[in-house]
Amino acid sequence: MSCTKTILDYFNEDCWNLVLGYVPLQDIIRTERASRQWQRIVLTYLSHTRICIKMDYSFRDDDEVTGVVQNVRCAILRKTYMPSFQSWACKLGTSVVAGYCSEKSFNIIGENCPNLEGVTFLNLPEELLLNNRYPNFRCLRRLRFIDCLSMTDNTLSQYIASPVLEELLLFFNNQVTGQCFTNIRSPNFKSLDFKFCKALACRLLAVAKDHFSELTKLVLNGINAVNIEGDFGEKDEPFDDIVLVLEKTTKLEYLSTWEFGRYLDNFFESVYRLRYLKELEIDSYGTDENIAEVTRRCPQLRFLKYQVCEQLTGRGLRAACVHAGARLTKLHVPHSKHLTDNDVEACIRACPNLMELNVQYCSLITRDVLPRAAAARRAVRAHLPLRLLLSDFDLRRDDPENHEPIPTFEELDLPYIRFS
Repeated sequence: MSCTKTILDYFNEDCWNLVLGYVPLQDIIRTERASRQWQRIVLTYLSHTRICIKMDYSFRDDDEVTGVVQNVRCAILRKTYMPSFQSWACKLGTSVVAGYCSEKSFNIIGENCPNLEGVTFLNLPEELLLNNRYPNFRCLRRLRFIDCLSMTDNTLSQYIASPVLEELLLFFNNQVTGQCFTNIRSPNFKSLDFKFCKALACRLLAVAKDHFSELTKLVLNGINAVNIEGDFGEKDEPFDDIVLVLEKTTKLEYLSTWEFGRYLDNFFESVYRLRYLKELEIDSYGTDENIAEVTRRCPQLRFLKYQVCEQLTGRGLRAACVHAGARLTKLHVPHSKHLTDNDVEACIRACPNLMELNVQYCSLITRDVLPRAAAARRAVRAHLPLRLLLSDFDLRRDDPENHEPIPTFEELDLPYIRFS
């Protein structure tokens, strides 16, 4: 007597691959033990899938950090389910190409995932990183360390010696000075991202500048504005070493710094020479002169973000729009004491591709800017929404006693502008 066939018997492997491609990976994992036949189908499908393991970890740049490699499907495997995680790593470790690695999962991933391309190490102690015995952690294209506070140059140098290294990200560290950068061996090293690394010394960046000639992304945020005391003796003056680095990194497309513009007279001259620069984020005092020059001399610039623009006037803003109006997609010029509603309207009319405009804490801007901004947007690019960032302070300036809620996008019926 023949057994009754089910749908599992009628679909071939190609059909199942097509169907399962629409199902969240987490749901596929949950159903794996439904039956032996279904388990075979699932494991066959997943054996050909590039998998990223995303731990249950909250981080503000989550999208950036989880996107370690391209064309992967993410599985969320929580730390509390470590036995299940270990079981899956044994079954499908060869399909894992990226993921988060905590202290609990370090050995499991190291032993079972030989095809790793990128890893985000989370809050790992120095001893564990230093005594790494797994070769698959030492030949990565993308390396990210978050909250590894005690990691030293000696330990980091073991990882960045990867001959295929392309990206290095280090968030929140108290020990790495940059002495390890001379250990970089990859000819395709393209991204250096350091945030809140208190010991990082720009002099050591300058020493290793020949290793950064292929960089397309450089982020140096939340580091000291002067070099730390150490082998160099007494503390240095505010550093010019970043200028030496920028002179070598002529292929930069993305530059983000929070410290240097306010200290160095020649910093902007170095920025102006970056002919391929597309995105610039800087904690500096934006002036009419530097915003006009950076938009004129960086011909591919499309995203410009200043943290402070107290001295910026409508003249500088309009000059920037003349030089880069067709290119700009995001423009942040907050804290100006001189920008007015007229300047905001003129900016929107001159930049048809603008998707985000930040004029927060600009004391002369009033609530009248909202309908004017909407009309300007409608006139130049009606179908493309604009995110206009205004502050509570700006909108209540004309009536300090007014405690009404800030008008919302829906209440003002502005279909061509999004208000934040």
